[in-house]
Amino acid sequence: MGSQKTLLHLWYRLGMTYTNLQIYDSASSYLEKTLTSPTIARDTLQLVICLDALATLRSYQTDYAASVEYSLQAVMLIDQSRVVNIKNVLPQNYGRVAYNFVNEKQYAKAIDYGKKGLILR
Repeated sequence: MGSQKTLLHLWYRLGMTYTNLQIYDSASSYLEKTLTSPTIARDTLQLVICLDALATLRSYQTDYAASVEYSLQAVMLIDQSRVVNIKNVLPQNYGRVAYNFVNEKQYAKAIDYGKKGLILR
């Protein structure tokens, strides 16, 4: 279990490193590998962080619809959690959804999600 968790963190770090280097195909590969690992299902915070990283990556690639999907998956997990550390990232996820809806010129949806994020702060 410990080595699997270490492997998850390494995949995630590689994905983020490639994201920062703007090598998006490799970033996507490692982040998707992290997301689909059976071990991550037992770690809600890491799952939310990974979904957020994929949402960010898709936004950088101007795939705003995919970014919204990843962010909304994270929102669903956050809503189901009772852990404060996980609840603290909810406004950030709503903000990302709003940002992506602005880029898709869906302003009413952007305003709705932006307000949800502001209310939580």
